[in-house]
Amino acid sequence: MSDPHPSNSSDVGQGDFDHLVLQQSRTRPVVADFWAAWCGPCKTLMPLLARLAHDYQGKFFLAKIDTDKEQALATRYGIRSLPTVKVFKDGRVVDEFMGAQPEHAIRAMLDRHILRPSDALIGEAMAAQGRGDASEAEALLTRAIE
Repeated sequence: MSDPHPSNSSDVGQGDFDHLVLQQSRTRPVVADFWAAWCGPCKTLMPLLARLAHDYQGKFFLAKIDTDKEQALATRYGIRSLPTVKVFKDGRVVDEFMGAQPEHAIRAMLDRHILRPSDALIGEAMAAQGRGDASEAEALLTRAIE
């Protein structure tokens, strides 16, 4: 189940989980797909997640975790059903689902967690307001809603 876009996804094991999932989730969401080769719905979901990782152009990272090989990770995250997908942000699970889901539902979940350009502008506006620069804050907020 390889992915043609390795910069957006990777097979992940116990040895690199902390780096590829927990640490990386501090800069962009990480979607962890817990799967197994014998799981029929996993074979449907994996290509969809890989395509979305490509379509979203690096806005999230897809970590593919084979639960047959990585039983300790499956236990650590309470995996009881396959496939299970967990979204990590800032080193913790912020969303999840079990079973194959339709593309629109997965996109909606991703969109809840992906930083939009307007989010950065709003943060800058709040900082400007905190410095007492109301005109700069207003200009930044105007750009954010355009």
